[in-house]
Amino acid sequence: MNRYVLPFLGAGVVLALAVGFVLKRAEDVPVQIDPELALAIIPAIEAQAFTSRDGKVFCSDETLMVTEEKVFVWALCEEFVLADGNLETGSAFSMPFAVHFVKDESGFRVGRIEPPEDGGNYAASVRRLFPKELHDRILHQDVPVEALQADVKEKATAHFGL
Repeated sequence: MNRYVLPFLGAGVVLALAVGFVLKRAEDVPVQIDPELALAIIPAIEAQAFTSRDGKVFCSDETLMVTEEKVFVWALCEEFVLADGNLETGSAFSMPFAVHFVKDESGFRVGRIEPPEDGGNYAASVRRLFPKELHDRILHQDVPVEALQADVKEKATAHFGL
């Protein structure tokens, strides 16, 4: 290799390392969302849930992105029942949603909620419903599922007084 190229390569590596330590991945930066809107999303998603054991559904979500008219979230919802003094689970889902909203004089209202399709149409519907910046994250399920599960269980435990 040319002796004049090596110093430039070395400087490039040092610069790349320095930038790598300063910059964060986009998913590491918390998404800013209006607190009023954030509070409206969970009940709207809980209304989409179903129960298999006639229990109570609790949801938690991770905001992935906010635009002028939509909030993109990953939600985990789980049904809980109290059986013989123990908390047991029923139906559950963990999936992304495109949440349409409007803001008027009374505040935020959640409109249409769009989950991706099931099965073979899942990837195509993710690409249709969600911004390109989220495709890889959603398709690889790069979300804090364990934290969402812990939050949901904490809500259920508090609700049932355990």
